[in-house]
Amino acid sequence: FQSLVCPAPYHVKEYLGAADTYAIDYRLLPAISVLESTCGIYQRENNRWGWASARRGFASFRAGLEYIAHQLAEGRYYKNKTLEEKVHMYNPRPQYARQLESLMRKIDAALPSIAANTRP
Repeated sequence: FQSLVCPAPYHVKEYLGAADTYAIDYRLLPAISVLESTCGIYQRENNRWGWASARRGFASFRAGLEYIAHQLAEGRYYKNKTLEEKVHMYNPRPQYARQLESLMRKIDAALPSIAANTRP
């Protein structure tokens, strides 16, 4: 998030916790937030992920994260799909998938830094 000039707080622990809880790729929701709202800079009503074309708001960041993580894991359009299939359902444009994949690689590259900053 720092390398992408995202505003703090970064919510790293929350993203990792949601990924663990719902067994989804830990990079998916942060990467979506970068693409959809520039890490929350352009969010609307705590919707950093562009859910429902950003017409849907959430009571808090955590409420939005929980809802969307649950949908990506258990929602009828996402359940039992591969990561690539989930991304296609989220946004079917091929350019979106390429951009998301690039961001996910950047997150992987930052993993040693993330791990150091999230230790108890």
